[in-house]
Parts: sequence; C-alpha cells; structure tokens
Amino acid sequence: MSDQVDIPGYRIHSVLGYGGMSTVYLAEQESLGREVALKVMSEALAGDPTYTKRFLKEARIIARLNHPHIITVYDYGVAHSLHYIAMEHVNGGDLFRRVKQGIQVREIFDVVIQTCRALNFAHSKGYIHRDIKPGNILFREDGTVVLSDFGLAKGLSDSTQVTAAGMTMGTPAYMSPEQAFGETVDARSDLYSMGCVLFFMLTGDKPFVAENPVALAMKHLRDPVPLLPEAYSWLQPVIDRFLAKNPDERFQSGDEVIDELQRLLDEDTQTPVLPVRMDRSVKQADPGVVEFSLVDDTPSMRDVPSKEEISDILGVRTPVVGPSIGEHDVNPIPAFPDRSQVLDPRQILRGVDAADKVEQFRDSVREQALPAAVNPDSSAHLTMIEAGSGAVPTPQRRTRTGVLVGAVAGAIVIGTLANIGFTMYLSGQQRFVPDSTEAEEIARFEQNRWTAEQREIVRFRDALQVGGQGPEMVVVPPGQFTMGDLSGRYGASAQPARQVTIPRSFAIAAREVTFDQYDRFAKATGRTLPQDRGWGRGDKPVIYVSWEDATAYAAWLSEQTGREYRLPSEAEWEYAARGGSAQDYWWGDRASHQFANFGSDVCCRGLSDGIDRWADETAPAGAFPANEFGLYDTAGNVWEWVYDCWNVDHYGAGTGSAARLAGDCSKRVVRGGSWSDIPLHVASAARGRAATDAQLGFIGFRVVRAE
Repeated sequence: MSDQVDIPGYRIHSVLGYGGMSTVYLAEQESLGREVALKVMSEALAGDPTYTKRFLKEARIIARLNHPHIITVYDYGVAHSLHYIAMEHVNGGDLFRRVKQGIQVREIFDVVIQTCRALNFAHSKGYIHRDIKPGNILFREDGTVVLSDFGLAKGLSDSTQVTAAGMTMGTPAYMSPEQAFGETVDARSDLYSMGCVLFFMLTGDKPFVAENPVALAMKHLRDPVPLLPEAYSWLQPVIDRFLAKNPDERFQSGDEVIDELQRLLDEDTQTPVLPVRMDRSVKQADPGVVEFSLVDDTPSMRDVPSKEEISDILGVRTPVVGPSIGEHDVNPIPAFPDRSQVLDPRQILRGVDAADKVEQFRDSVREQALPAAVNPDSSAHLTMIEAGSGAVPTPQRRTRTGVLVGAVAGAIVIGTLANIGFTMYLSGQQRFVPDSTEAEEIARFEQNRWTAEQREIVRFRDALQVGGQGPEMVVVPPGQFTMGDLSGRYGASAQPARQVTIPRSFAIAAREVTFDQYDRFAKATGRTLPQDRGWGRGDKPVIYVSWEDATAYAAWLSEQTGREYRLPSEAEWEYAARGGSAQDYWWGDRASHQFANFGSDVCCRGLSDGIDRWADETAPAGAFPANEFGLYDTAGNVWEWVYDCWNVDHYGAGTGSAARLAGDCSKRVVRGGSWSDIPLHVASAARGRAATDAQLGFIGFRVVRAE
C-alpha cells in the first residue's frame, strides 16, 4: 500500500492499527463531519478475488447485523483500486488492554454477557464469527462492549467457498477443536472461543499454550480443561462447559451463557462474586499475541502478510497462502468421551478405533536451562569501561543462554497434521524448511558458542553535559563479511550478496534506544514525547519515532558528548547484527523465540522454535541473549532505522561501510524485523523501508559512534 492513502470523501488523520489484510485509519467522513475507522484492504491483495470477496462479505455481514454490541458499518467502496470499509470509531480500547490493566470479576461477567448478546444475535441471523478473541472485543467510551472484525464470519447456510479449500482459518489460541481441524462449525464453536476469552480474563493466560499451531490444535483437542486458580474455582463448572471437547456438552447458545452467569450473580449471597482485580504488572508467558486495536490481538491464521502492509515495507510481492487440511478431507469429529480423557489424535482425524491401534503422542516441551559460565573453559570475556572512570574492571564471562528443546513423538500424527497452518512464499520463492533438525541446530549453535575465538567485548558509555550517560556502546572490530541474501530465500531486495569490507572499528549501541534515553532528549529539546501504546516506557525500545527523529537524537548526543554519533549505515548494521555469522540468523538457520522477539509463526509452521512470550508488544531492550559482538535484539523487537536511502536491491551498492545515499531518499531503510513479524523478516538479510517522517509502532533505532 502506498504511503499516502487517498479515499475521496474521507480525510485520514492517523493509523489506528493494521493486520495482514488491511490497515485501519482514523479518518473524518467529510460529508457528515464525523470520525470513522476506515479499514483499507492492502493494495497488493486487490487483484486476488478471494480477498476482495472476503472483504466485501465482511462489510455486508456487519451491515445486516444492527445490534448495540456489534460494530456499525457506514460505508463500503473502491477508490483508486483501494477497497475500504468505513465503520464507527470505537475508542475505548480492546479487551486485551483492559485485562492487562486489571479487571474485576463483575466487569468480566458484563463483558461475557454483552458479547454473548452480540453472538446470540449474529447466530440468530445465521452468522458465526469464527474469530472471537480479546483483540476483537472493543469498548466504547461509556464502557459498552462492541464485537468487531467479522472478516472470517460465515453464514451457517452459506455454501459459498470464500476460504480456499483445505485452509484452516481463525486464531489458534482461541479456536475450537472442530475449527482447528477444518470441520464444519456452528454457533457452539464461537462459544468455545468465548470460553477461552473468559479463561484469559480470569487468569491472564490462555487455556492452552504450545510452540506452534499444530501442537496448539492438539492441546485444544485432547488436553483436559485447565483448572482455574483456587480463588475462581467456583467458576470451574462454567469453564468446563464452555471448553467441552464435544460441542453437544457445551453451552448451546449465548442465551444459555447469559442465564448461567445471571444465576451466579443472583446467588451472590451464597456464592460471592468478589470484585477481585488481577495484577497485570508481571508479564505472563503469552505465546502468539500480536495486538493492534480494531484489527488484531492475536495473529489470526489469515494474517499471512506481516503488519502495516508488509509487502510495501519490505518491497516484495505479497505472500501466497498454501494449503492445509480442510473440510473435504477430514471425517466428522466423533462423539467425545468425558473431557479429561486423553484422545488418540488419529481417531479424530481418520475415524480409527483407538482400541485397535493405540499410539503414544507427546507434544510436551522441556526447557533445558544452561546457566551462565557453565563451561569453565569458555574464553569469551567482557570488558566494561565506565564513562570517566578510566578503569578497566576484571574481565567477566559472558552469560550462556538456555534454549528450548522440543520433543514431539508420533510420526504418523505429525505426518497427518503436516499440512495444518500456512505455507509462506516471498517473492515467488517457496518457504525454506532447514534440512537439519532442531536438535542439530541447537548442538551446532552451542558448539560454535563455546569454541568461538577469544575476543574481548569492549563496552563504554559517554558522559552527557546535562548529566548522566549516553547509551551503552559496543566496539565492533574491522573485518569482511558477505552482505545480503546468502541462501537465496529472501527475495530480490537482499540480492545480490557481495563481499563488504569494514575498514575500521566502530562503536554501536548494544541495545535499541530506550524510552528513558529518548525521553531525556525530547524533554531537553522541547520535542513531543512519542506514545508507547500502554506497553510501558523505561527500558522498552522507543517506538513511534521517525527517521528524522532518530537523526535528531544522534545529533543531540554528538552535542552532549563532543563525539560523533549517527545512525549506522546498512552495511555496518548487518555486519554488527550478524556477529560474525554467515547463517540466516546470528544463532543459526532456524528462527527461535529463545533468541528474539518476533511474531507468531502460525503462517510459517516449521520455521521457528520455542514459545513466543512477547509478541503482543515490545520486550525490554536486552531481554534476549546478545550475539557474538555483544549486541542485543538485532533480530526482532523493533525494526531499526539506518542512514541509507531506499533502493529495491543491492545492485550498484559499494563494497565499503559507507551509507548508500543514491536512490529514493524520501524513504530510508529499516532492518531487523519487529515484534509482529514472521520469522523470515527478522533474518539478518531481510530489509524494509519507510518514509522519513513515518512514526510507527514497530520501528525504533540504535546509534553508532565513530572511533
């Protein structure tokens, strides 16, 4: 999608959120002078009738559902090949943020009751939502609950096949077993999802957590319903009924849910509904949450392109979705035993009698922690030089970070499920599945870490005239490396690969610039403080800063320290980010949530390991292990501005470390990927772009200081 969106009749003010298919803008409908949320489909998808039909279908369904708890649609149209829906602007935030801030039990009941009223109305009109999750439950300013995002909604009697055959649609963390396995779904599937949302509101956690959509679907299918904390044990029967494996054992309608909750409220004197407020100050392990209001909290399986029209920011063609198991090739789910019984997955998928063929299936994950300095022969050292001290402390050993080792047995089951999820293509190239196993990758990584050539990592901070110190800097040695797409998997923008020489040492910030650091600059210079989306400031990487803001910060550091600070060149950034590695990521060829903060891999099953604990937001700077040069978060967390002008590829680029200043300088390069991106986009070679004045919630920066 172009940087400037022009929809006749609407004046666009800002970006509210974004998803794989669309971006939502805050706009003014000029004819009526009212604020609207303008949902604009990605221009790159306009040529695909599957997406345009789904987009139009969403508008028509919402238009037919006139209800106080369902978002209102005002207009639909096409302008300059851009498909758009104008909806009411709901500005009270979403349920995910409400829960994180703290929510009382009575409020939880109100949310469930109001949402079930919306669902009951939609179901009575013959529509199922198919994507109930916290990010799609919004609040008006008066606290009224509004159900939004009907992009996956479908008529119960609708024979139209908008979704490609064999494709599983929805959000895995909140998806019913029958929906996860491509079965025909009805209203009870939405209520299962509502039960997952209720569990999240009560505990701050999802009911089931797994490393990938396949394992997560199996947990929904066969694992016992999780127990609530003791304080909420009186609600366990409600959760059990919501999350029953057999749809016949669930609540059968929204009215049944409302009646049950109302009964509990009426019995308040016998079963107290205490106004307990959950503490959300401690971050919960939360795999697969990517939130932007009005669009997404958790990435739906339909969110193949990454956020903010990734085809534009990356300068590549739109990814194509591959097949998965669908309605036509899976037998109906048979009657389920009681909810606590462990099921044989093949019985569900193929109708095999579990008594005839019983096979053990495990999808548990054991975490193997490797404590710091576990290897007494490790030769890597760290030297710290505090600003103004002149003293060099005793070298310290670098911390060795643990890794997640996944153990999944049952080859038949995995083979059967191999098509669940999405297949990602970039620039017409098939997704890459490493031919080495996860265990081999981990072993190779650990061997490389322990046998690395001895090198001291020098860190320092410069004193500021206003007091305090600047960012912690790491000295990167001179050297040569191959820059660009070494494996041929990342498209034309990272090609051709070439040898680049870094002629002299330079210092680069060990971490992305934080809110604390940037706010000091902003207050000293009278600049507006950037927003933080409620994620917190402090040691979080600063976001909503443009390239112009980043260069101004570097200039201020130069004035404060008497040293030359600037943004890194693209060559310097990639050299430092690789940390001496010639693999896709600085730790190996497999993306891993143990080493980086990036989005859920629901689109790219098999391309990453570990559990995503920060995908709904940025992680604190330095929360993940450093690479061999001592840099943190060069993969994921936030895209990082570099100095170079945008060029569509590396053709014509030099072989030195200087920034490339020929090309489209109204746009500058960003590197490293972000908290919301798919695994391919956080690889060392991946490139992006943005306008120099763009202030976005997934772009930050780090600085370089000349020797």
